[in-house]
Amino acid sequence: MSHIELTGVYHSNELCWGPNGEVCVAADNDLIIYEVTNNTATQIAMLKSHKHRVTGVDWNHGTNQIVSCGEDRNAYVWNLDDGEWRPTLVVLRVNRAALCVKWSPSGNKFAVGTSAKNVMVCHYDEGHDFWVSKSIKKSKSAVTSVSWHPNDVCIAASGTDMKCRIYNASIPACNDDASVIEELFETAGSFGTVLATFDSLGYVNSCAFNADGTKLVYCSQSAQITLVSLTAAGTDPVTVTYQLKSLPYNSVLFDSDGNVVGGGHSRIAYKHVVNGDELGEAAAIEVVKKAKKKASATSSAFAKFQGMSNRGKGGKKAVASSTAQTFAITKLVLDSAGAVTSVGNGDNHIVRWGV
Repeated sequence: MSHIELTGVYHSNELCWGPNGEVCVAADNDLIIYEVTNNTATQIAMLKSHKHRVTGVDWNHGTNQIVSCGEDRNAYVWNLDDGEWRPTLVVLRVNRAALCVKWSPSGNKFAVGTSAKNVMVCHYDEGHDFWVSKSIKKSKSAVTSVSWHPNDVCIAASGTDMKCRIYNASIPACNDDASVIEELFETAGSFGTVLATFDSLGYVNSCAFNADGTKLVYCSQSAQITLVSLTAAGTDPVTVTYQLKSLPYNSVLFDSDGNVVGGGHSRIAYKHVVNGDELGEAAAIEVVKKAKKKASATSSAFAKFQGMSNRGKGGKKAVASSTAQTFAITKLVLDSAGAVTSVGNGDNHIVRWGV
């Protein structure tokens, strides 16, 4: 496990990796792109357009486009033009904050979960030269996480109504083949049709499909994690719920080996081995402490005021964290090499976990 220090960044709550090993970190209202070499991050771009906190960011490796969304109710698609990232505004037509965003596997559309109780599926209209959106209005509360199925036409969305649902998100303008949905479900229906609904005892914080789309995992604020095994059409999915012995997870994903990794308020990433339809016990990934540096009187004084400004700490001597993240893990993603990485809102580093 290793730390990637980020210069000039606090309150990092989202990240995504680029096709060439770059990383884009969302911090407050801005997006910051770093070039990472040997766990050293060098800032190469600062993207400013959002007027309020950025809540989601994702990188399309096929087209080299970045999509972001925020509490200002807007989404932007960023294109690299002559070495400069330029934003294109996406009109979401929502009256509440956008909370999460994810590109589809094909990269020709993306989905935005919002506090307005809907999922906005956006695609590019070449005829009018802008991004248009279609709304799925089946959630009863805010949508906190979205994840695309590998078939490119199903999407899972979780929310604060204590549900995780799978929808038909096929768009004819994108030449989507909705018939592939019938391999998993009895009927495909039309755009926005609820294909499956799964319950939880608390707000569902995050959801994710595995690489081949046969399994779905979601975690909730009730300190539970649920594994759903999708079988052939006509048979009910198999669900297994595991009660965590730790604090709730904020983010969950499948690693490159097909096992589940989750992290949240415990500030530690945990791995659950997946064996068929069963979900193994949570195993904390080993924490490697960083070597401490002796601070000078001047730097100590500066650190005190910096801590008061960025973390609300000061006065008393700060206690070093015993975990890799000093604050709760807010996001887990795979980097370009398939390693699990995380950020915590308040930290100024990325943790690359050795799973």
